[in-house]
Amino acid sequence: MSTPSDTSRDPSSPAPAAGTNAFAVVGLVCSVLWLFGLGSVAGIIFSAVGLQTANRGGGGRRLAIAGLLLGVLGLVYAVALVFGKDPFD
Repeated sequence: MSTPSDTSRDPSSPAPAAGTNAFAVVGLVCSVLWLFGLGSVAGIIFSAVGLQTANRGGGGRRLAIAGLLLGVLGLVYAVALVFGKDPFD
């Protein structure tokens, strides 16, 4: 007599959802916080790692891309402020 193993699941049940990538979330949060450019650098790093993880099958690809974009924009703004040119003047 065979018993179902713990690894088997009912074929009629939905597949388990892929979890959100923690690196992508942290990267987005750091990029949004900005912290005079330091958050942007951390956001770029975490978002890049999150994007690599998402490309290998994890979730959070869009969050990682958003974190990268906001991080780059924040870093460009910080560099502009260091050189004395406020882009919003």
